[in-house]
Amino acid sequence: MTIPVISRGEVGIDGRSLGRSPFQQYSRPFVRRAGETFELTAGRRNTVWIDTATVAPGTYDVLIEYNQWIPGETLGVARTTITIT
Repeated sequence: MTIPVISRGEVGIDGRSLGRSPFQQYSRPFVRRAGETFELTAGRRNTVWIDTATVAPGTYDVLIEYNQWIPGETLGVARTTITIT
């Protein structure tokens, strides 16, 4: 997944906040830079925080590639947009 406007990053996985009680010693939020490509798995939900205070208003493209895990081939591509006003 590539999101061009991320400035804060992933703050939760599977509905649980990273870096919060009672598991803060085992996890922490982590930053994803704008335009950085990162991998997610289908069996997990990630919460991504986009800090709109640091991003210029506009419409940004998001690219999602669905890849076969073992051979690594791309099975499909999805595109969407994020609009910041």
